[in-house]
Amino acid sequence: APKFVKSPKTGVYLSCIMFHEDKVLLTNEDFLPLLEVQDDVPSSASLQSDFYWLMKMSYVWPDISKLRLDMSKSGTDTLRYRLLTAAVNMQSALGTENLGVLYYKPLRHPNGGVVFSLVHHVKSPKSLVSLSLKWAPLSRAQKHQSIEEAEGVLDMIRGSIREQILFYQVSNISISKGLHLCYLQSYSTIDSMSVIVSNTSPSILPYIKVRENPHVTAEEWTWIRNLNNSHTSSFQH
Repeated sequence: APKFVKSPKTGVYLSCIMFHEDKVLLTNEDFLPLLEVQDDVPSSASLQSDFYWLMKMSYVWPDISKLRLDMSKSGTDTLRYRLLTAAVNMQSALGTENLGVLYYKPLRHPNGGVVFSLVHHVKSPKSLVSLSLKWAPLSRAQKHQSIEEAEGVLDMIRGSIREQILFYQVSNISISKGLHLCYLQSYSTIDSMSVIVSNTSPSILPYIKVRENPHVTAEEWTWIRNLNNSHTSSFQH
């Protein structure tokens, strides 16, 4: 069985926050499940690219072992292969395929440590049973351990647990039935694109509800398109 890291330093790590109500899954030593992926950190652009790739992979957990096997045929010295290896080891250690979804950004520590954090709401805590793991109150998960480095990587993860859980919860809020008007504003770089979202609904573009009936008639759609054409013409004049 893979050994969880207790003293992370420089490198890339994979953590997993499994929560149920006000409890979090910890090791018997009161640490969050944390595995080392590799002991060095790649360039910022490469790291971000691999982070977004893992974000996509977090929606196909049952296929991770097969994907890892397929990737091994073309080499095993890439961060992506090592991330899949860490994910497979995490599945084995926790006794579950579903590791949840990736927190929207990597956690970066000044000492060079980077953590990719997975978050998952466990509906039935009894489904995760292990001699090396236990369910503990969130307050215990946030408590600094005496054997740790002060203000180290583990403290960084602990300090963001509540924020990560809250982000997970509000990200699962869906838009209500009806017709809505959304606003899209994006910011692009060479290797990524970001969009403006609400703090309270980060998985949905900013919007206002127009009415309960979601159907748009042909006449209404023509009127909307004419509005856009009129706006464009006004700039041309």
